[in-house]
Parts: sequence; C-alpha cells; structure tokens
Amino acid sequence: MEDTIYPCAGVQSVARMSHITDEQRCIIQRMKKAGRQQKQIAEAIGKSASAV
Repeated sequence: MEDTIYPCAGVQSVARMSHITDEQRCIIQRMKKAGRQQKQIAEAIGKSASAV
C-alpha cells in the first residue's frame, strides 16, 4: 500500500494499524517530530491515547 494520497515523510515508520488512516498517520508523524505529547496527538486525531 502506497502513501500517495497523503504524502508525508516518515509515514512508514508509524506502525500500520487498521484503525488509523493514512491521513491520521501523517498527522501523528508530524506531531511526534514537533515533540508533542501522546495525549495531544490523540486529541488531534480524535483517538484514545492508547491508539497512538
């Protein structure tokens, strides 16, 4: 599966989990690079912190 819809550097390093879309994965990756806390990332994509 290619990440052509939401091109984002490093998306492959985020575990491919069926409950997280490519767009959410891209957001997670960007926020992790920005040094955000897991809770903040989870709130940004509307998932529980355990899903991040």
